[in-house]
Amino acid sequence: MKWAHTTLSLLLLPVIASAKQNTPLETITVEARHWSEYLQDTPLSIKVIDSKNINTSGSSQIEQLSQHTANTTIESSSVQPRIVIRGNSSLDTGTSTPIGYILDDVSLPLGVKQATDWLNINAVVIIKGAQGSFYGRNTEAGVIKVQTKTPSFETEAWAQYRYFQMDGGDSWESGHEIETGVSGGFDDIAASLSMKYVSADSPYYNLYSKSNDENKLERLNFVGALTYYLGSNTEINFRSHWQDSNGGRANMRYLTGKFATDPFTVNYSTPTDDQQRSAIQSLRIDHEFDKKKFTAITGHTNYEQNFVMDLDVSPAPIPATLSDFNDKMLSQEFRLSTTGNPRLKWSIGTHFYQQDTNIDFTMGRYSLRRASNNEQYGIAGFGHAEYQISSNFSLAAGTRIERISQKGQQSLSNMMVNATYSEKITEIQVLPTITATYHIDQNALVYLSWSKGYLPGGYNYSSASSAETFSYESEHTTSYEFGYKSNWLDQAIDSDLSVFFNEIKDKQMIDIHPGFTQKISNAAKADIYGIEYSINAHLNSQWSILANLGWQQGEAKEHIAQVFVNGQTGIQNLSGNSLPYTPDFTWALTINYQPVSAVATKIVVRGSDNYYFDSTNTLEQDSYEAVDLTMTYQFSSVTVKLAANNIFNESVFSRAINTPNGVVVEDTQERTISLAAKYQW
Repeated sequence: MKWAHTTLSLLLLPVIASAKQNTPLETITVEARHWSEYLQDTPLSIKVIDSKNINTSGSSQIEQLSQHTANTTIESSSVQPRIVIRGNSSLDTGTSTPIGYILDDVSLPLGVKQATDWLNINAVVIIKGAQGSFYGRNTEAGVIKVQTKTPSFETEAWAQYRYFQMDGGDSWESGHEIETGVSGGFDDIAASLSMKYVSADSPYYNLYSKSNDENKLERLNFVGALTYYLGSNTEINFRSHWQDSNGGRANMRYLTGKFATDPFTVNYSTPTDDQQRSAIQSLRIDHEFDKKKFTAITGHTNYEQNFVMDLDVSPAPIPATLSDFNDKMLSQEFRLSTTGNPRLKWSIGTHFYQQDTNIDFTMGRYSLRRASNNEQYGIAGFGHAEYQISSNFSLAAGTRIERISQKGQQSLSNMMVNATYSEKITEIQVLPTITATYHIDQNALVYLSWSKGYLPGGYNYSSASSAETFSYESEHTTSYEFGYKSNWLDQAIDSDLSVFFNEIKDKQMIDIHPGFTQKISNAAKADIYGIEYSINAHLNSQWSILANLGWQQGEAKEHIAQVFVNGQTGIQNLSGNSLPYTPDFTWALTINYQPVSAVATKIVVRGSDNYYFDSTNTLEQDSYEAVDLTMTYQFSSVTVKLAANNIFNESVFSRAINTPNGVVVEDTQERTISLAAKYQW
């Protein structure tokens, strides 16, 4: 099998490395548990992608995550971007996700859906397992934390132009990308401002209009950062992200049936449009005193999306589906934690937020309009402590108590229907965690953890038809994990091994009712378990290798649902079926070669076993191996980069759906070739 080659490579790495002159890995500090600690000493399944390994170019940046961590599947589709870690996925039309997305200390209420492009990024941190105790709602299966670079006091600037070609349905299509930024400071204050503009044709060719202009993308992104040192003990950081995007939604095609078309070829009779705007601001104040640190974090987010969509994905004269989505949130967090490395580490805090969501959704086929509003408030208190019982053994425990109150209302109307209904949801969650850590020696540790997380309840804005089908409750996950971390050869190699078991209860699921209306209920259970291994080796000054391998099994339990299959709806027992977006094996291998300081080559091979898109296990993605290549040449202040993604044009779908007219899919990860030049001064 394909994964066996990777397993063999991983086993041989220590042997290869031991024969070389090794280069120590960089020591990294993280704040995953609300206090600072070394990455290798953190008893979590955690991966840090530093700025040197982050590719900020391209429109599908989150797809890089599967390159750096195992058991991670990415849906980068027009419906919504989705990150699936260890088999835990969300509803297609849900406004909450089980993977939290935290940008500059602000938890985004809509997750990756409202995230801006990566620009001037310092690091991306991936934390797996239920993290509800530390981060609250929407972290049922893990957290993605993205950090902007701290402004430099030295005046510096940079500019980059990138030209790229995409292998589309009719021909190769081109795009242009411009990035620029400046940073500097004086006395105790430093600031930076970065900008990125993307203009690209679409790889999707529309047979009906005989063009690909409909999906042409224009995106403008600004990132501002300011750091102020108020004396020696106080640091103030302000970050602002703003992005405006205009594109189309002619991305899906029929794979089977009379409307079937070739890859990246669609057949839409209705012109589509997709406009999105996202603004995210954070203000963080840190004040240290008496071996303690007080932290205050204020967050504000605003997300807007308006789209026009051809829901039937065919030339049939069906009215367009329309959506007007607006979400605003204001949050405040206060924390008090220890600093340094005392025998007893602790952190306590509180978190508040207010969020308003308004969605005006009109289903084209029936001209049925649903205008929904959700006002919600949340408050949480949390506390965690870790005590070093002996020089080798420590025990950590903590909990978070979180209360969420939601008030939802929906008006349903067309020429024949006019109804209004409302529902209130109030829930209190207790989210404990316990971790035991044993340091075998200064280079190795093992840990055992138990934690809880949850995905809040919500409202069915897209297909409810009454108060009974309007709301649904929260789902809950209990995570068990054993981990082993080690480094050797003077810290030139580090490796992580994780064994996990996740138990999901009250799983949010969709029932298909006659007329294709949907009801979201909490009637399923699921078990997900697996093993992950990763290794990062600097073999010498020229060679380095990063590899990961994951195996997982995700199985539905007690899952009886009303579904659409074989052209009709009916009740089926789906217990024992595999969970969607949960391949048995995933793996990735990155090889870096830098013979001299000015020249570097990177090859990335990422693979996935086959997996299903649906709970009925009728729609399947075949296994694939995608190869990416990057070659870099630097002279003086200029860096030139040639890159090719998915070189062998592997067929990958971001999603698949069963319809009465056949199977509908969305192609993704098109073969791309790009050339970039960057000037820095």
